[in-house]
Amino acid sequence: MIDSRLRDLGPSASADELEAAFFRSVVYAPLRGLNKRGAGPRDFVTRSVAKVPHVRVFVDEAQLRSTPRVGSWFERMTGRELLTLVPPGQGIELTIGDRVARAAAGTVEEVSALAAERIRQSRARFTPPASRGLSPMAFRDFQDSIFAMLAVFTSTFRAAHPTAEEASIVVRYAGTAAQGRVTFVDQDGVARVEPVADDALASAARLRTGTAADSVGAWFSLYSEFDPRQSGGTFVYPKFNWDHEPHWDPEIPAVHYADELRQHPRDLRFVPDWLLLRCEEATR
Repeated sequence: MIDSRLRDLGPSASADELEAAFFRSVVYAPLRGLNKRGAGPRDFVTRSVAKVPHVRVFVDEAQLRSTPRVGSWFERMTGRELLTLVPPGQGIELTIGDRVARAAAGTVEEVSALAAERIRQSRARFTPPASRGLSPMAFRDFQDSIFAMLAVFTSTFRAAHPTAEEASIVVRYAGTAAQGRVTFVDQDGVARVEPVADDALASAARLRTGTAADSVGAWFSLYSEFDPRQSGGTFVYPKFNWDHEPHWDPEIPAVHYADELRQHPRDLRFVPDWLLLRCEEATR
């Protein structure tokens, strides 16, 4: 979802240009301070321009991934979300194919206040669906359900790949859409990616439904990995993503996100900007 005006930005963008082109576009912002497991501070990668830090941003995910030192960890978000997150005193450097456009720190600060107001207005217009009345599981039951799910992950994966050296698993949900990928390294050191088995997807879906909370909604994705030498040959406690748009491959229609909010309602303060835009897409 790229506003065509974003690709037309000149080398030095004004506040008006940045507002018009940036707000509704999805961009990719690389992160630093993360270890190989994805934990740690989630600071933006910056580049110094005339001794002023500029947050690095990419229009194309593929280009970000192919850029040395910045393509490993990143977040996908709307431009207006990014504008509300850029630290004070920092500008933005946007890579657009073979061109670079920059917005100075003063320009970013000028537009950031407007971005925050636009998000507030979107939430004011948005009508959340009626609550289903789900409550969170007791913590002990939640823990037991997670470990039961990880046991399914492990047994299913081990049955299919008994000699794998290491592996990671990611599952994603939105409405009726579900997707899972397992990445593993075989004995020859070759990395492979395969779909997650149906019983593992079903186990994660049961956990997701059981842990959905009234007003907060449900998590969108989880990530887990294992190294037999460090985790006893089982998938470790997963990281849950409640707020950020999952990276679907292939992408799913926006209607799934509208269905998601009907199935697992959220109060407006828990509806991220990208989800508002997806729901707007679904109504067109």
